Amino acid sequence: MKRHAALKSHDHAVADQSQFLQIVANGKEDVRQQLISVDAQRKLENREKLKVFVQAILFCGRQNIALRGHREPSSRNFDPVAEQTSNCGNFLALLHLLATNGCTTVQMHFHGTQGATYLSPTIQNEIIDCIAECITTDLVSEVNSAGFYSILADEGADISNVEQLPLVLRFVDSKFVAREVFIGFLECKQTTGEAIAQNILKFLRKIGLQPSKIRGQGYDGAANMSGKQRGAAAKVKEVVPKAHYVHCSAHILNLCVMSACNVPAISHMWVVMKEVFFFFDNSPKRSQHLKTIISDSMPDSRKLKLVSLCKTRWIARLDALSTFHDLFDCVVETLQSIADNGGDGNWSADNRSKANSLLLSVSAFDFLFAFTAARMSLAHLRALTVSLQKKNATDICAAYGHVATVTQTLVALRGDSVTDGLEMTHSEWFQKAVEMAEAVGSQPQLPRSCRRGLAAAENVESYYRRTVTAPFLDELVGHLKERFTDTARCVSVSMAIVPSVLSTSTTSASKLASDLIMQHGDDLPASDCVLAEVQQWIARWRF
Repeated sequence: MKRHAALKSHDHAVADQSQFLQIVANGKEDVRQQLISVDAQRKLENREKLKVFVQAILFCGRQNIALRGHREPSSRNFDPVAEQTSNCGNFLALLHLLATNGCTTVQMHFHGTQGATYLSPTIQNEIIDCIAECITTDLVSEVNSAGFYSILADEGADISNVEQLPLVLRFVDSKFVAREVFIGFLECKQTTGEAIAQNILKFLRKIGLQPSKIRGQGYDGAANMSGKQRGAAAKVKEVVPKAHYVHCSAHILNLCVMSACNVPAISHMWVVMKEVFFFFDNSPKRSQHLKTIISDSMPDSRKLKLVSLCKTRWIARLDALSTFHDLFDCVVETLQSIADNGGDGNWSADNRSKANSLLLSVSAFDFLFAFTAARMSLAHLRALTVSLQKKNATDICAAYGHVATVTQTLVALRGDSVTDGLEMTHSEWFQKAVEMAEAVGSQPQLPRSCRRGLAAAENVESYYRRTVTAPFLDELVGHLKERFTDTARCVSVSMAIVPSVLSTSTTSASKLASDLIMQHGDDLPASDCVLAEVQQWIARWRF
């Protein structure tokens, strides 16, 4: 016993026993448990700090503002309380705002820790990826609950010149509201229809969606997207036969106008208008001179500048035509003033020469008639382009009826012969162009390049009827009929049972039921009951 009592191990055991009895007596935790408690407390504190950083990133994301600045300090050198002398970026600036306004979590983090700061661009990107994953998971869950969905995509290059495909999902949520949600960017290493289709299907499977549930596709009219054999829509439909492709109706209308404007006289008119706009827009001095003349001549006018020609949305050019028409006299007066070195004077030779050239162009009768023809004919499409972009089913169905009405109106303007419709239309447009020409001291005449080859029996009015009015209306009517036929047919079946449409329809119940079964039979829980359901639906809404 004496030998054992002299051993160091005995002394350690006695000390441990004494410490244990003391801990038990005083109700204290042992060292190991204390370390575990300290570690757990540190985790809670770190999570609270990280929560602030995540909320700051979410704030920047919701407000659609960049996180990082031009000269961002090192995360270890950043003091959230000290005065910031440079633009440190929105994320760090937001943390600085929180710290200087009493957020103790941010203050304690920077002044009481020597470890990770969680502020580096790498950590920011990791947090953004985690947020994206959470959002995607929630959206996918909603889409899966809906059962079926449609896909919308539009290929384009980003600022770094990388081809990307933003993908949007359209579905009906649990509240029976049609929603469109952005789900992600797809990098397109190849832009063929096959590659784009496989890219879309692969991405959908990756995030947990079943491609077999796709019931609609919406892309632009590019060949690699809408081609009937090799387009992305066709390739997706090979995998999912019920994924019907519908071209954006507003984009179809835009393509109709763009194609019709390829008539040489109309195309030249757009070029002249574009040059006039840039002549004033590219120079503050010239722009101010135009504003001064407008204010003097038209003191009540709200329009003080010309409207640019939109490169992609041709329907938006209606505003440019309207503004140019209202300000035409002031534009001519301004060009004349610059050409004559009027106003404040001191116009350079280049300014005077360009102004004189544009003055001759806008005063030429071929420009004035093409301008009048475009303005008068495209005016019929203004209300249509608005109705095609509305959201609910009633407006969609009414919009396709509006397409038919506009087409019939343009057909009536064109007529079937020289004496039926076209003669009256052309005579009205020609007279308006003559009035504009007289206002600027111009006379109706042929373009210089056509004067020698003109047949003796053809006068100025008949020439413009043959080269502008008739071909422009023919192109516009032809494209409206051709491009809207397939889309209207595809939409009509699905929209036929919408109450607002059904209440005015005379289609029989058996016809509606057979159309629904043919297009959606496999998706219905009991296709043999469709006729009975349709009959009850008609009884509720039609009578």
